[in-house]
Amino acid sequence: MSITRLSQLCEQFVKCECKSSKLFTENIAYAWWVSSDSIKITYRDGAAAKSSKCAIGIKGTGANVARKCNCDANDRKWREDNSLLTNKTHLPVKHLRFGDTDLDHEEGDNCRDILFMEPIPNKVITGHVIKILELPYEGECHVMCYMEPDCVSINVRPSYGGKYKCELNNATADVDQLTVVQEVADSYYRAIENPCDSNPCYNGGTCQAGFTNKGFRCICPSGLQGIKCKAVKSCSELRIIHPEAKSGNYVIDPDGDGGLMPYNVTCNMTDKNGVGVTVISHDSESRTLVDGCDSEGCYSREIVYTGASFPQLASLTNVSLHCEQQFKFECFHVRMYKNRDYAWWVSRDSMNMTYWNGSVFSPRKCACGMDNSCQQRANNNKINYCNCDMNDSTWREDTGLLTNKLHLPVKQLKFGDSGTAKNNVNEHGYHTLGKFKCYGKH
Repeated sequence: MSITRLSQLCEQFVKCECKSSKLFTENIAYAWWVSSDSIKITYRDGAAAKSSKCAIGIKGTGANVARKCNCDANDRKWREDNSLLTNKTHLPVKHLRFGDTDLDHEEGDNCRDILFMEPIPNKVITGHVIKILELPYEGECHVMCYMEPDCVSINVRPSYGGKYKCELNNATADVDQLTVVQEVADSYYRAIENPCDSNPCYNGGTCQAGFTNKGFRCICPSGLQGIKCKAVKSCSELRIIHPEAKSGNYVIDPDGDGGLMPYNVTCNMTDKNGVGVTVISHDSESRTLVDGCDSEGCYSREIVYTGASFPQLASLTNVSLHCEQQFKFECFHVRMYKNRDYAWWVSRDSMNMTYWNGSVFSPRKCACGMDNSCQQRANNNKINYCNCDMNDSTWREDTGLLTNKLHLPVKQLKFGDSGTAKNNVNEHGYHTLGKFKCYGKH
């Protein structure tokens, strides 16, 4: 470059912040920069062209003088290496290369691998400026772009007092797109190779160019995980992919590209031995009164699940090994079944269900009816298969855990026999329906 030949001294500053991300080992260079004439350079300070050292390695400073760079501590602490490059035969920096940043949760958030394209003179991109800087040296604008994760292009022009106006942009543009590129004398526009142009991040993730061995990384919205912010299919899959994931709110997409939208769920990462339980809330979890209605199924409660339709919930059951929903009915002179059905629940595909426990379809039976532990009237040959079928003036209850995932989740609850008995007893009850839970990877 003519400016380096005409100048007595040239310099360029480089900083790398690192966490569990080394630059050099005994025989391997994980990071280097490329000179203006396309030569691979491994020194990080001064003009020692073959040193493969950072400033601390050249000066013999730092926590361990045997290390070539601070980052070579390769531990889980944030460290940094700063360098002032001064060998003008190699400057300016053409290309920065880094590795050792994508395994074992390593982070090198300010260590990017970017390649600037040829500058386009007398052009600037408009409408995408994220930061404006006044800099003493023109080349510093390239460094500032490198250090700003969202920067993918720069506008540079002379400013007052011999300084340069540097605009960092979060977009690149074709020079033929005159709506975003304008003619400005004595300026230039320069973009990096930008894999984010192909929009690789899903679900509103923000793409940042120059990171990882794929050339980009995705900054995911809250609740999303993964390299491209693709939603996992369930909390159990999240546990497998990210064993360190904590309990909280996440986005799942059980049918993948099948057409149903992703939705928000709660992941319980401690229940069921930490397998990763997907939990869906609904509007009928609180204890709810049933009264004033005597005929079969005359009381009806539609269950509205939070943020998900029944097709979406059905897709969750398809990718899960187990699903369940807890049920409880407290009764005072209210029966479930006596010669005819007074109570039932409706499955997700609108089928009437009269079993109240387990996964086996056993009509007109509660949990106590499955193991013959229901309350029975003395000297009565009629067997009760639910405690509430005592139909007396004593508070009783039937509970059960519904586990047939082909029927779940519960869509509707139906009850009757909750009017006024012949002896003027106020018949009534309370239902409580638990959250819908699925776990295990099918």
